[in-house]
Amino acid sequence: MEKVQPNAQGPFPALSAAAPLAFRKRDDRVQVRHAGTVVAESTSALTVFELGHTPVVYFPRGDVHLNLFAPVERSTHCPRKGDASYFAFGGADGPVIAWSYEAPIEAAAPLKDHIAFYADQTDLTEEA
Repeated sequence: MEKVQPNAQGPFPALSAAAPLAFRKRDDRVQVRHAGTVVAESTSALTVFELGHTPVVYFPRGDVHLNLFAPVERSTHCPRKGDASYFAFGGADGPVIAWSYEAPIEAAAPLKDHIAFYADQTDLTEEA
């Protein structure tokens, strides 16, 4: 598998202020590692395109090795997606490398039960 950018499956969709989010289901195998450890692997991931942001791959919760993570007492609010929860690798004192929208707003409903990872702390790879 080769390290790739999360927008590897085709051109960006058209985004606008009226439609700032787009979701693309991936059918390839996508894997993410942190410090050499596989933390998620999926053939059902979503690439999320958001106006003004780099595309992000979200993994179905069932494809993430949740036993490697601990929730942290931190949350933020995104007006386009809702309230984000965060996860630390290796325990609550470990580095925060993942987030999810447990109850996304309606426009971001496909994100429910999905987890994303910080690109600067993980390695994303794909295979066709």
